[in-house]
Amino acid sequence: EGIEVQERARLLFPTGALVSGDNLTASETTQQLLSDPTTDTIFEATFTIIPYITKADILLRQTTGWKIIEIKSNVNISDELISDLAYTTMISKRSGLEISYCSLLLVNKEYRLGMPDRKLFIENDITEQVFDRIKEFEKSYIRISEILSQEEQPTPTLKWECKKCDIFSECCGEGIDNHIFELPRISHKKYCQL
Repeated sequence: EGIEVQERARLLFPTGALVSGDNLTASETTQQLLSDPTTDTIFEATFTIIPYITKADILLRQTTGWKIIEIKSNVNISDELISDLAYTTMISKRSGLEISYCSLLLVNKEYRLGMPDRKLFIENDITEQVFDRIKEFEKSYIRISEILSQEEQPTPTLKWECKKCDIFSECCGEGIDNHIFELPRISHKKYCQL
């Protein structure tokens, strides 16, 4: 579904150039396209600053700088989507790209079968929220870079953030059936007897 949404969104930008290949090749191709003044739209622009890498769904050349657009199959803006676009924007900016605007291209919940593709999407300008989130991310940029560059995996430690982590059971929670975030419930009757 996500791939189909991406493909249909790209149809809205017929002059776009799609970047492909491994990360190194894609990064080099991106730089070539960025320096070509005839290129106005780039799909999957790839930016690498070791150990970080990101791909921008759509880059649009503006009078000043570039507009970065993230395509999502969601219908509502969420904190996670803002963070996702903020990460992509931060790495792109650190690679030397001047970003003027940041948008989410989301699915229009009013869309109905048979409507043109341009009605399938709603673009949401979230530039201010993204730039604010980047300020937060910058505080951890060096520390995370150092961790990612280590030869050995750091020892996992249990934190509150672990509660909603997708890989908890493979990390701190490996082999733990009842972790601290799932405290056993005591019935009211037993509690009264205590």
